[in-house]
Amino acid sequence: MPESQLLTNGSYTLFITDSGQGFSKRGDIMMTRWRADNIRGDWGVHIIINAAGNVFDAAKDAEAVFLPFKAEFSRREEDISSKLEVCVCARQDGEIRKITLTNHGTEAKTVEIGGFFEPCICPWAEEAAHPGFNRLTIDAALRRGMLIFEKRPREGNRGRYLYTKLISPGEVVYLSDRLKAVGRGKTLE
Repeated sequence: MPESQLLTNGSYTLFITDSGQGFSKRGDIMMTRWRADNIRGDWGVHIIINAAGNVFDAAKDAEAVFLPFKAEFSRREEDISSKLEVCVCARQDGEIRKITLTNHGTEAKTVEIGGFFEPCICPWAEEAAHPGFNRLTIDAALRRGMLIFEKRPREGNRGRYLYTKLISPGEVVYLSDRLKAVGRGKTLE
């Protein structure tokens, strides 16, 4: 049975397991798609690191430490060690994921970091009943340096938004086409 942690500021909640699976929600609105699946274990937000061809998930198979205010995932793959820190903002409805990499080798390495998740932006029961339809009602656009996901409004409902912003000393590229992204297991799933 995986260990898990629930982080919240009262209105925004993050559930995360020791393998990095989990979900984020604001009130009853699920921000990210999630199912309890210990076999595949591919639900939630994943930070994938490509260090000179060595590709790994920052949380899966990492040492997980749950503190009262954050979750930490540490691991080392060859000469690269990573530390992923995840917390919920105290005064804003959102979360922060900070990744720190250390090169223990003697040569410089080119590193790519990718953040992967499936936006949901609706109540869990609505998404579970019609996941395919829900995927068709979410649009993505790049605005002011942020990737914005918009749930198209339906009768009687306002549109809902989810955004992500990456801050990096290197080049930042956003990709919202699932068919072009390589995920866990180095596959397009």
